[in-house]
Amino acid sequence: MRTEKVIVLIGLKHCGKSAVGKILARRLGFSFVDTDALIETQTGQTARALFLAGGAERMAEAEAEACAEALRGNTGAAGLVIATGGAFCENPAAVGTLRGEGIFCFLTADFAVLYRRICKSAEEEGEMPAFLRGENPEARFRELYETRGEKYRKIADITVRSTEETDPEQTAEAVLCKLRTEGYLPAGI
Repeated sequence: MRTEKVIVLIGLKHCGKSAVGKILARRLGFSFVDTDALIETQTGQTARALFLAGGAERMAEAEAEACAEALRGNTGAAGLVIATGGAFCENPAAVGTLRGEGIFCFLTADFAVLYRRICKSAEEEGEMPAFLRGENPEARFRELYETRGEKYRKIADITVRSTEETDPEQTAEAVLCKLRTEGYLPAGI
């Protein structure tokens, strides 16, 4: 059995990485790091503001730095759960930093579920995410859903699908079950 001490949650925007990650960390007694939050701490800008100011390249650099810092900062903890950004699969430096360090868990849901969550968040925040601004955000997200989804499937060690009815606790339990079933966690955890 290959027991993992680092669980890396990957997936598209609003798939539940942060919410599920916090629950997993609590239940396992692991530390939790959200790379978007770490980027904000390191740069003084939200991921959205950094993307708007510096573009995709600057955002990718910051994400790779945040991934490395998450690993460096995990001294003494039983383990670590990392929630990555929605474009993680398109960032070879970030993927490379975490690839040998733990299990990649792809959280996914149907297109309509994720797009509804994005629209709800955009309504609350007053604007669509920077990467979806323009004439047809739904078509743009559908394109990203397909292309990034394929990339995530290729790098994932395990995949957990949620639905509109699935809450973060249920998704976290599904992740734990899958980790146990695949031999990444002992049965008693």
